[in-house]
Amino acid sequence: MSVTVEWTVEIGGQSTVDHTDRVTGFRLEQIAPVQQGAKQSAIITITNHDGAYTPGAGGTYTSTDWFAQGVFISASVNGGSAVQVFHGVVDDFQLDDDGTTSTVTLIAIDGLTALGRAQPHSFVIGRNPFHVSVQYAFSVMDGIISGERLPLPTFGAPYAADNFDVYADSRSTTETALNITGDEFFSDLLNTRLLPTDLSTVFATRIEPFASAALYSFRMISNLLTRDTGYHMFAFDGDSPAAGELPIQMVERAFTIDRLVNQVSMTSGTTGTTEQVYTDTTSRDQYGLRRMTFTGTTQQNDAVALECAQNIVERQKDSSFTARTLTFNFGQLSTLPAGTASEVELFLDVDDFFWNPATIAYTPTGAGSQTVEECVMIGRRMFVTPGDTTVIVDLLPAADFQSFRLDDTGLGVLDQNRLG
Repeated sequence: MSVTVEWTVEIGGQSTVDHTDRVTGFRLEQIAPVQQGAKQSAIITITNHDGAYTPGAGGTYTSTDWFAQGVFISASVNGGSAVQVFHGVVDDFQLDDDGTTSTVTLIAIDGLTALGRAQPHSFVIGRNPFHVSVQYAFSVMDGIISGERLPLPTFGAPYAADNFDVYADSRSTTETALNITGDEFFSDLLNTRLLPTDLSTVFATRIEPFASAALYSFRMISNLLTRDTGYHMFAFDGDSPAAGELPIQMVERAFTIDRLVNQVSMTSGTTGTTEQVYTDTTSRDQYGLRRMTFTGTTQQNDAVALECAQNIVERQKDSSFTARTLTFNFGQLSTLPAGTASEVELFLDVDDFFWNPATIAYTPTGAGSQTVEECVMIGRRMFVTPGDTTVIVDLLPAADFQSFRLDDTGLGVLDQNRLG
């Protein structure tokens, strides 16, 4: 039995409308790079030959307020329960009409991207942090929503004190304080103060439009860069995938020289702190100086600032030749054993995909045997048409961007790489 995938595109809020029959294709781009907040978008093309979507034309959706709508894309594998692949809000509406044919293009963005447009706010409290907490930053945003309309639709529900739910891995759960003076844009807070210096990331997962409040969910990956819950080691095989393994059509490999960092200067904005510099002299002498500088960060003291600087350098001081992307298409799933269906579900689920590791096994052109690499999946691009789906997965080397897991067959083996 082969593995098949059926897509569903719904638009709405507390109640949704299934628009799948009118969708001629869509493109998903979902990337959660280290040291940045994730960005996710969906570009959906819909037929409009009957004018149903044309504003003011009297059709079914003529008076729809598109910018108050959520977009929910899910998939069913082998007829099973729906797996949530993308949740977002409508950000743009475009209509092309030549008098005979007409199409609508909807562009949706994830909740994190939309939240970044909120007006500046103060993130000042009296306690000093050990590490700055992304989780706390969201709680501050959650606390001010009753007095201001944030750039997120609530789908008819009132703003409430529980609009945001942030899951943070174990190291992050006790990081509950910030020490920032003055007002700050939320997007700047994440992408210039919190995530770059602590070598972490955060991404949106689901939107749940309840009657009492619209719940926007997010997940943080702390500076250990290894998932605490939802951890799963995926396997891809480019030669003959077995049950439980996903296929490969093509692998792009490159040196990681573009990510190389061998010196970090970090100066906390906390009173009494000074510039802290960490340098790997071996890397500097081999490749030349590759420096990152951070000022006005939020570490409690110099020792913590130096620890963060060291973490950034030690993970990115070397250049390796590794898989950067892999490509496969859903047509290849037709030859896989049915037992692979559960792996496809996990791969598609927005809760389970980001920052999980994967083994990449394939035979390079001209080689006599397979190459096996351990990577971590940080993003994906999916190009979906009625005939097929092509997936491009963005990868980083697991040895640099994961942490040791005791007794794990992939990330817990001694004397195999820098993790052990």
